[in-house]
Amino acid sequence: MPCSSATPSRSDRSGPLHRQQSPGGALCSAGGPASTDLTGVVLAALIIAGWILSLGGCLIEAEHLPAIGVVIALLCRTFLHTGLFIVAHDAMHGSLFPGNRRLNHGIGRVALGLYGCLDYDLCLTNHQRHHASPASRQDPDYHDGLRSHPLSWYIRFMGGYLSPLQMTLLVGLWAGGWMTLRSTGSGLIASILLFWTLPLLLSSVQLFLFGTYLPHRGSLGTTLKTHEVRSWALPPLLSLLSCYHFGYHWEHHRYPQVPWHLLPRVHAIETCSRKRHAQRYDD
Repeated sequence: MPCSSATPSRSDRSGPLHRQQSPGGALCSAGGPASTDLTGVVLAALIIAGWILSLGGCLIEAEHLPAIGVVIALLCRTFLHTGLFIVAHDAMHGSLFPGNRRLNHGIGRVALGLYGCLDYDLCLTNHQRHHASPASRQDPDYHDGLRSHPLSWYIRFMGGYLSPLQMTLLVGLWAGGWMTLRSTGSGLIASILLFWTLPLLLSSVQLFLFGTYLPHRGSLGTTLKTHEVRSWALPPLLSLLSCYHFGYHWEHHRYPQVPWHLLPRVHAIETCSRKRHAQRYDD
């Protein structure tokens, strides 16, 4: 991808979830999101459909899967489960279908409901606070400044999104799935735990690791200007498999309205821009 020499310009939208600078002025020319772009909606539909179909298939065929098939199915289920949260995350930023707030939030609610019966409004509020003051005492996703060990941080992170009502709904959903399987004479409760419960747990660890711990660990900051958000420059395929390009986290905080599937492009543009500036400085 050729480097762009244009300088970033700030969008006129306000709010931490909707501030966007066009990276190097090249995002639009590189196929960035527009009000008629259906890419985000199509990808969201594929992820949601894949999650539903894979769950049904795994629960029905679990007893017939070989060991390697169980492992592959579990990994695919975890990947799709994480995808549900990524869909909801982009919905919060309005980047699934730019310009249609109702559609974005509607898809986001469905995705988080399937993900873990999570409260979309609570997640939206917490995410707004996260973008407004990342790695600060106002950031609900950050550690408390005293217990920064990954395990303690993860427990605090999860505690900000779980509630008795949410857990009751989730357990009830799992129980309903198990009773449905029993009524058809197929599947075991172990299948629910393996292909529904475990992917949720693994996905939460994956999201915490790539979306919170790795990019935001370090000194306690107060604003994005004083806190250095880190990116992990993995090759695009590994970046996708690791957490839907969440590793390009600096790019996400810099351009929060850019959808997840365009973050590698933004990373490439920013890398080219830095190299150009470095070459000019050396000259």
